[in-house]
Amino acid sequence: MQLDINRFWILPTIFWFNDSDAMLVGVCFAGMILSVLAMLGIGSYFTLLCLWILFLSLANIGQDFLSFQWDALLLETGFLAIFFAPWQWLECSWKINIGSFKWIAERLQPPIVIIWLLRWLLFRLMLESGVVKLASGDSTWRNLTALDFHYLTQPLPTPIAWYAAQLPHWFNAVSVVLVFVIEISVPFLIFMGRKARIIAAFILASFQTLIALTGNYAYFNLLAVALCLCLLDDQFIISLSAKCLSVIRLPIINLTSWLSNWVNNLPPIRTLGKAHKMTSIVIAVFVGFMSIGSLETGFLGRMPVPGLFTAMRECFSTYYICNSYGLFAIMTTKRMEIQIEGSNDKKSWQEYEFKYKPGNLVQAPCVVAPCQPRLDWQMWFAALSDASNNRWFVNFIFRLLQGEKEVLALLANNPFPQSPPKYIRAQFYDYHFTNVSALAQANKALLLAARKLNK
Repeated sequence: MQLDINRFWILPTIFWFNDSDAMLVGVCFAGMILSVLAMLGIGSYFTLLCLWILFLSLANIGQDFLSFQWDALLLETGFLAIFFAPWQWLECSWKINIGSFKWIAERLQPPIVIIWLLRWLLFRLMLESGVVKLASGDSTWRNLTALDFHYLTQPLPTPIAWYAAQLPHWFNAVSVVLVFVIEISVPFLIFMGRKARIIAAFILASFQTLIALTGNYAYFNLLAVALCLCLLDDQFIISLSAKCLSVIRLPIINLTSWLSNWVNNLPPIRTLGKAHKMTSIVIAVFVGFMSIGSLETGFLGRMPVPGLFTAMRECFSTYYICNSYGLFAIMTTKRMEIQIEGSNDKKSWQEYEFKYKPGNLVQAPCVVAPCQPRLDWQMWFAALSDASNNRWFVNFIFRLLQGEKEVLALLANNPFPQSPPKYIRAQFYDYHFTNVSALAQANKALLLAARKLNK
């Protein structure tokens, strides 16, 4: 079969060559191998390019299941990382001696243009996240009640989310104000000098840590923290490492002395080649131009935007080179959960339980990040709309009626192990966190029951 080259431009994915399950598994294994090579510094620019192509291929065929903002953020960051990495095949080799290594090639100076593009990406990510909350007109953000609902209604809360949900309203209101300050004001510190960037890095990284403690957002928080590292320079990182190592006392090795010797023995920095410099400048101009379109929604609203920006953005939308960001622009105030049940007689119904999403009332939320159970996430979105807007949900039910093993493996249980049920229904339930007083009463009742049994 002859492949049309145009299809690769319209929907860039290597799965045009082969769309089998074996191909999917092969892409995953190839990604793991390439990741190890990239960490070892072997052909970094080439391995990062291949990794970007592989994940782009997955994202473009994954549809609803690979359309999350952190997937787009990973692709945009990965694209810039290709030009940030040194353009040489081998960076270093390791000696057998423990704790020392020898560089084969000179260290290359990182392209400052790409560093600023990564900082610009972090700036856009945080600023757009704050602006969309105000631009959406959502009343919960404007009257400072958003966090009264967030810990309960977010897709996959962590165990700490229950404790956060017990916080008083005044504390949540102050927290909402801090969210706006951090997301809208702090990003501007990135452009205000070295000390301001260091402060911004610690504030933004701490903010992402707090988000990760109360919600499972896959690798979003880790990736955002990684972008914060671009705000720090080598001098600060080395001095901070020395301070941290100075408090560690080991009888075998002086870590502070080891770090000092390691820094002093580093080879000199070599400037970039002309080709790398020119490519970085071209990428900077291109991404900067595309960024104007990504800021359209948050800042320009319905104001007319030059057609060239819109055309460029649409042309490269399937490459995820420059994206728009902003989570929870509109806060959900109720937690509706879909429970799927099967039956053979329409009288006795048995429930299909999911591995991670809320279902069983006596099971506490879990920690699953940085992994992402995408089916459980999609069930949260499905509960916000109807089946006509979620074609995947109809297919999901159809596969359960067929007893598809691959689909059943995504669930915590299969109540029909012998053969699939004849009927399946989906019911909505309104979920709430228990409060402290209700939990205390329940514990008291259990203690009384235990005492009666002992008597």
